[in-house]
Amino acid sequence: MNFLRSFFAIKDSVNDGVSVFIAIVGIIACVATISVSIPQLIYLLKRKKTGKVKFYSFWIFFVALCSWIIFGSFTGKDAKMAAVVYANIFCAYVYCVLLFFMYKYDEKIIRNKRKWIVLSITLSLTTICLVVGLIGLYFKKKDGSTLNFDDNTTAILSQIVPVMTTFAFLPQILKTFEKRDIEGLSIGLILMFVLTNIFWIVYWFSLIIAEGRLTPALTSTLLWQVLSLLIYTSQLSMMINIIKSHKKNMENQTNQDQNNMTIVDQNNYKTGVN
Repeated sequence: MNFLRSFFAIKDSVNDGVSVFIAIVGIIACVATISVSIPQLIYLLKRKKTGKVKFYSFWIFFVALCSWIIFGSFTGKDAKMAAVVYANIFCAYVYCVLLFFMYKYDEKIIRNKRKWIVLSITLSLTTICLVVGLIGLYFKKKDGSTLNFDDNTTAILSQIVPVMTTFAFLPQILKTFEKRDIEGLSIGLILMFVLTNIFWIVYWFSLIIAEGRLTPALTSTLLWQVLSLLIYTSQLSMMINIIKSHKKNMENQTNQDQNNMTIVDQNNYKTGVN
């Protein structure tokens, strides 16, 4: 039980039943975070074509993952956000593979040639963040305290880091709304973003209620998480509508083609009879 409390930043004052609930929600949120890019990776491997995606959106999100690792490792004097750190570490490694295949299957030769460079850079940065993150989580000074950012740095990072996660794919979302074009983007990716936001919101909210405290960092994180949920929910809704619209258009076209064939057959029959 002590491990769960430590891993999910639950205070000792919270009773065991509530702690277990928070831990379960936290585990689900961690699994969702780790899996967030897997649908896009599968989609990419099946198509073997990257499509017209905005690469900088994917890079911003990678930077956000690395930032969460560092932020979580050096924030929390009472309890570190170990769950956030480990979830983002594993997610970042999966994301390195995704970026590699995005460059591998891109139509532009210049990007295709950079795939190994991209993989080397992303794996190196993720591993550096892993090492730094573990130091932040487990290294203790002589007085027994852990390494932490000061209050001002924590306040600043609690605004910057969630912003990157929230708005990383906003250009891609605006493209979808403007052109009604979802080529290259998996609906599973957006669905995972929605689910991940929901689980983390439930986790943060449960933690706040259970401990009866609302720190500025928690408040900022929760608000940005809610905003992120709204953005990705709107994107998911738009993608579903576009898919339905395309499907309906294809059905109408198929019916039209069948009607045209029927008319041609009837005309041919009449000509043959005459």
